[in-house]
Amino acid sequence: MAHKQRAVHDRDSQSNPPPTDEIERRQYLRFGAMAVLPIFSAGRAAGATDEDPGQGVDDEHSLLIDGVGTGSTYEFTVDGHLEPGIDARADAEACISGCNAEGAVTDGSRRYRFTGNLRALSLRGEAVISLDGETIVP
Repeated sequence: MAHKQRAVHDRDSQSNPPPTDEIERRQYLRFGAMAVLPIFSAGRAAGATDEDPGQGVDDEHSLLIDGVGTGSTYEFTVDGHLEPGIDARADAEACISGCNAEGAVTDGSRRYRFTGNLRALSLRGEAVISLDGETIVP
């Protein structure tokens, strides 16, 4: 009787192989296409349009804080990489902490470069702030 049970078990294991973690090629092709479609759709929903194919969140931006003779303090946050501008003072990097920068200006100016979006900006004083060459009001 044990021989008969083993024969039935062997036959069942051949017709129904044990489950594995491997994905068969056909399953991959069938499910892979369904997984890629939402990724492309998400890119469109995130703001990419046909009108501005070159404008992305990784584009570099410049921020200029220009003093007008009276003391002003500022603080801002970006959601990308932040660094001092090309002609920044030697100590400008000390004002940067990760994606945040803060400082003060009177007569001079401070320049920064960043990728991503400007998320927050505060100004106390009369300094003039320009983003990519255009004056903005915080």
